[in-house]
Amino acid sequence: LKQHYQATTTLNPTEQHKALDAIIKAVQWSAFNDDIRLLTANKPCSTQLRRLSPFLDASGILRVGGRIQHASIPYEQKHPALVPKRHPFTSILIHHYHKENCHPGSTTLQRLIQQRFWIISARQVIRSHLRLCIPCYRVRPKHIQPTMGNLPVCRLQQIKPFHATGVDYAGPIPLKERRTRNAPVSHAYICLFVCMSTKALHLEVASTLSTETFLMAFTRFAARRGPIQAIYSDCGTNFVGASRLFKSVPEYQNAITNHLSTQQIQ
Repeated sequence: LKQHYQATTTLNPTEQHKALDAIIKAVQWSAFNDDIRLLTANKPCSTQLRRLSPFLDASGILRVGGRIQHASIPYEQKHPALVPKRHPFTSILIHHYHKENCHPGSTTLQRLIQQRFWIISARQVIRSHLRLCIPCYRVRPKHIQPTMGNLPVCRLQQIKPFHATGVDYAGPIPLKERRTRNAPVSHAYICLFVCMSTKALHLEVASTLSTETFLMAFTRFAARRGPIQAIYSDCGTNFVGASRLFKSVPEYQNAITNHLSTQQIQ
């Protein structure tokens, strides 16, 4: 070696960049030899690479074309270098990016690599390499499948429709007060009553999500569908408010309790 190459044992960024370019060109000549010759002769390349609009840059590296030449991003990100699907360099490249970025997932790793390189069938190749990563395999979480509980009794009995009912809301639904262009728009909701045994559905219109509106919708539903034994809901504020209202009004509590008892509603 010459004297000025023996003066240091480390490579500066320029030398590293030139070495990487030389490796990429050697890999591409071994994998895309015919395509490079066709592009050099100004002929269309093979069908496998034609959709990528490949071209040779000033350094002789085969890069991906496209329509973002004027984008304000780095040149290597606009036109990443093509890398073959099966090659030792591809495995080394994936392993390097995977280790340097703290073992990300396949999607994140693909985005990181595509900032400089374009691997043929990248998703398939990256996933196959990540399956062989021992640290990722050791810390890979396993989903716990909880044991399903038994169905409620009301779901399994042959009872009258809406004898046991579930309730929920849908919406909001925008409504126009009239058909003119500048008519004010208000919102309404749909109160859904679902039979727990037959899955029959009853709909009631609710103007708001307030407790009072729900009580009116429930009264209309009960008057149409007959006696209800039990009603189920989530912890919506209007449902909780209705339950709290039943318990917090002493002068009406007895009347409400008697009415529900008469209708045999739990």
